[in-house]
Amino acid sequence: MYSDFTKIQADDLTSEFEKYKDTTSRIADLLRDDFLLNEVSEKLSNCGDFLGFSKGADGKYNLVSANFCRQRLCPMCQKRKSLKMYANTLQVCAYLEKYKVRYIHLVLTVPNCKGGTALNKCVSELFKSFGRFYKYKEIKKAFRGCLRCLEITYNEKVGTFHPHLHCLVAVNESYFTSRDYLSYDKLRLLWQRACNSGGPYQISVGAIKGDVAKGVAEVCKYCVKPLELGNLDTTAAQYVLRTYGIVLKGQRCVQKYGLIKEAFKALGIEEEETFCIADNYDEVYYFRYDKGLKKYVRY
Repeated sequence: MYSDFTKIQADDLTSEFEKYKDTTSRIADLLRDDFLLNEVSEKLSNCGDFLGFSKGADGKYNLVSANFCRQRLCPMCQKRKSLKMYANTLQVCAYLEKYKVRYIHLVLTVPNCKGGTALNKCVSELFKSFGRFYKYKEIKKAFRGCLRCLEITYNEKVGTFHPHLHCLVAVNESYFTSRDYLSYDKLRLLWQRACNSGGPYQISVGAIKGDVAKGVAEVCKYCVKPLELGNLDTTAAQYVLRTYGIVLKGQRCVQKYGLIKEAFKALGIEEEETFCIADNYDEVYYFRYDKGLKKYVRY
């Protein structure tokens, strides 16, 4: 078995993990001296230190053991979670085929805000606004289900945060030609009313056509998007990380409604990535992360 393993390139298994491990280590270093987030820093620092792979029935090597931290600020874990969410949502879409539905991608925005206190309040109001929005009779008639995902981006040029919602919405096949159809202007007015705003808030809406998997991937990549710091200097990066860490703690960034919620429940889908006990496998090949080499090595 060992000789079989040496015939494949170990880099094929570990290269993607190395990319995210490097970013995770950088974030851990930035948070190390933050008295509120130093425990998070330690968890990130040790995340993914060990990986175990075993050959499956299809002859491919699969990850069967790992020590992931599952922290919101961890690029490694967020990437893994996005892949899990994508796979789960594809299962849901397949399950819902019998209901004759189509999907739209709806993005709901609010004005940018500056500072952690303002962002915390803004996210709270954003969720409350969506709750009102989804209860409107026009929405309840048109939308059969929804997967709602929070994304927060940071504009480094002006120093503001931009919280917004990406929604995968299930509608009837006849939606686009029915009286239940909601135009862009109507949806924007309903969102404006839900936000108790006197001015128009921007939205984006588009039908997911053709390959449903691509549309699902588009939404899922936002719901647990790995944190990207871009070209931020150390001080700015620490500020952004601290703000995210405090604001996102305890938040339900992903929420389900209607048919989509029912489908997740009916399928008994586990949202967190889990691994079988490695002892159940005939052979498990382990790697540990060498922080000096910035590579995974066999051990």
